[in-house]
Amino acid sequence: MVRGMGKRPSARVIAVGGGKGGVGKSIIASNLAIAMAQAGNRVILVDADLGAANLHTLFGVDGPRTSIQTLLEHEVDTLEAATTPTAVRNLRLVAGMGAVPGAANINHAQKQKVLRHIRSLDADVVVVDVGAGVSYNVLDFFDLARLRLVVMTPQLTSVQNAYSFTKAAVLRALRHAASDPGEVSLLEASTSTRETARVEALLAKVRAESPAFATRLEKVLSGFGAQIVGNQVFEAKDAGIFHAISRMMGDFLSIRAPVLGHVRASRRVHDSVTRRRPLLVDDPGDECARAFHRMAEALLLAEVDEPMRPAVAVAGERDGARPDDGQTDEELPAEPGLYMRRHERHPVSWTARLEGPGGGAYVQVREVSLGGAGIEANEPLPVAVGDERTLVFDDLPDRPALPGVVRYVNARHSRVGLEFLCEGELPARIVADARH
Repeated sequence: MVRGMGKRPSARVIAVGGGKGGVGKSIIASNLAIAMAQAGNRVILVDADLGAANLHTLFGVDGPRTSIQTLLEHEVDTLEAATTPTAVRNLRLVAGMGAVPGAANINHAQKQKVLRHIRSLDADVVVVDVGAGVSYNVLDFFDLARLRLVVMTPQLTSVQNAYSFTKAAVLRALRHAASDPGEVSLLEASTSTRETARVEALLAKVRAESPAFATRLEKVLSGFGAQIVGNQVFEAKDAGIFHAISRMMGDFLSIRAPVLGHVRASRRVHDSVTRRRPLLVDDPGDECARAFHRMAEALLLAEVDEPMRPAVAVAGERDGARPDDGQTDEELPAEPGLYMRRHERHPVSWTARLEGPGGGAYVQVREVSLGGAGIEANEPLPVAVGDERTLVFDDLPDRPALPGVVRYVNARHSRVGLEFLCEGELPARIVADARH
């Protein structure tokens, strides 16, 4: 990779998280790092799973001589000096802190030191494998990046944990946007981690007290940069749950969290862990290896904003923990089935009218299927999930009208998902128009 003269550009930082352990975060992080290194980028893979580090084992490295621990114990002056070479060209590893009593509970000053050193690493890409749980330490390592990957499997418990983890990360990022104790207090007064209220409701409470602060929070949400990675997928149809959770995150957390890709359940991936040689090293032509390369390419091409400002210290967090440290078992805010798409969607740009008991409103139809339509408006629509409405397609011949029920509402973006209450010829005719 050719480099010009002048100031060294900041590394592209990618964090890999996902709630509780066992979903394959380290496998995803290590193989993505290898794929980006094989593409010619200088990559540093950081094992930030404090207390249960195992990335060095996946690379066949026994007892690395340097690690995050050696930095904190002042044996090295920089994290750069704590890197360990791997057998993969262009890829270095920063080992974590395994089997050290209290390693997962580093204090606030130690955490800030590690975060500063990660930001200053001399590399094209830095991949950070964060630990399990929702402690402040875990969330701050995850929120360090501008590209955040949430790993989950199709199992409901994994999906539930991943959603809870993402929600905690969103709320943590919003807290970092507070510039003084007054804003911290306002945000905490508007937040309840035990309820499934939408983040939009939190923003409305803040906006009533401080419009400027609410604007900053909206900027944080719009640039949150989350993407979903599915793992251990046995059948292609099971991947639909990842897209459903993506839409649920948009609805309840007010963030964009598209699906980056998914990796099939594979004996070869399983055996690569046993052999202590990553899949992309031993079997680069495997179907899963190709999936990793596709995801790596998308991450390298993704547009990213300026690096995040360092997290500020706030009262009561000097120990870096939180009372419910490690708990990611909050219930999902809605039934995932409501967000599953059972029919092929077709993008359109049609004008229509959404009719209801109180009158109607002009909307833009963005996509249609045999089962429903996705619509947008210039301002929030006065509808709620469960309301019955009729969508009149003004742009189509004879202005067909389809009755439906509201299944999805994103008030912040004035988006509504409508499920048709009729089947047969009329929806089929609309889909046929969309295809043409």
